[in-house]
Parts: sequence; structure tokens; C-alpha cells
Amino acid sequence: MSSKNNDDNNNDEDHRVTLKNGSVIQLHSEPQSLAKTTGWMTWNASVALIDYLQSPHCKNDDIGSHNIMADLSTGNGLVALAAAYLGASSVVATEVPSCSALTRVNVECNPTVKDLIQVKDYLWGDDTCPIQGCDLVLACDLLFIAIRDSIYEQLHKALVDICKGNKKLLFAYEERIVNKEQAFMANIAKELKVEAVPDDHIEVTNDGDDMFYEPPSIRMYFLTMKK
Repeated sequence: MSSKNNDDNNNDEDHRVTLKNGSVIQLHSEPQSLAKTTGWMTWNASVALIDYLQSPHCKNDDIGSHNIMADLSTGNGLVALAAAYLGASSVVATEVPSCSALTRVNVECNPTVKDLIQVKDYLWGDDTCPIQGCDLVLACDLLFIAIRDSIYEQLHKALVDICKGNKKLLFAYEERIVNKEQAFMANIAKELKVEAVPDDHIEVTNDGDDMFYEPPSIRMYFLTMKK
């Protein structure tokens, strides 16, 4: 996956992301109202997850054929858009009401797939979850925010609720606060089956030429209900 800024208009924060199948995702990253939130940014785990979805390991892990997908707390919508461009028949993208306007803007910027994506407002832990009946739910880089803002119990409930109503969830995050992240995953494992994606199946590419670049530590787990 490669990314390129659009310099045609210096007042815009538009950029394009090219997938391996040649599809080009158009994004507008920063409405002023979201400048101080995390919702407008593209995080490392999202990039790694999209690369994983395009890799041979994806099919080997039996998720390549999934058609009905969702993206929990999609932010700028990149992962949801990638899922649609990579062949999902439909995608539900959720976000908090204060950020979902950006998601809708970016979906409209991609007319080829916009009719495949439904944007739904959703707060972790709400009694009613709009993600139901999906083959695969994606969730990228939510753990740091949950720990930072002390809303990890709400995230825990959301993940369990989603696994109850959907086949499989792919949970990805960049390691930042390792002891608290490990504690969260240990608690999740009490209610859900947790299967780690092997480290050698996860790639974080460096588009630059910095010889001292060190890729971030990304963790991915498949979560399903215990039988």
C-alpha cells in the first residue's frame, strides 16, 4: 500500500492511497473541527491490517472469502474503504457522532464503492450495536485510546457484543503501553477465543529511505466467541 499527498490545492489535506490491486482510495484527512481528535488520523495498525488483507496470509487464514464486513470506530474511513475496494459486498463503518461526518465525507470521495458502505453512529458499550451478521469485523488501533481515556471497559463490552453477533473479529493495535495492553487482552481471553496472527504475517512497510527506520510493533488477534 502506498500513499501520496494531493498538492493540487495547498489548502486541502487530500491524499490518495493505492492498494495492490490498483484501486486508489481518496481521503480528506482533516476537517478543522476534528483537528484535536484521533479520529482523523491514519494509524500504523490500520496500514498493517490493510497490508495483511492483501497478503497471501489472509487467504491462508481463511478470511479472504469474507464478503460482509464491518470496521469498528473507523475514524477517517480508510480501512472500511479498503475493505470495499478489496471485494467486500457490503461494509458497515461505525464512528462516534463527533467524527462520523469525516467518515461520510471520505466515503463520498470514493464513488466506485460508496454505495457499498453504510456509516453508523455508535459508542462502545451502547445497548444496540449496528454491527450484526458480518463475516469479518475489523478493529484497528482502539486499545491505546481506550486505556488513555479510561474507557477500556466500554471497549471490552463492545468487542464481546460484536463477537456474539458476528462470525469473527480481527483486532489490531500498535504496542504502546504493553503491560496494560496485555492485561486487557488477558481479560478479553476470559470471554472470547483469542488467536494471534503470527508476527511474520504482519508487515509494516517504510516508504521512505531512512536506514535507521524501526517499524512499530503491531499485534493482531482473531477474536471469536468461545464454543
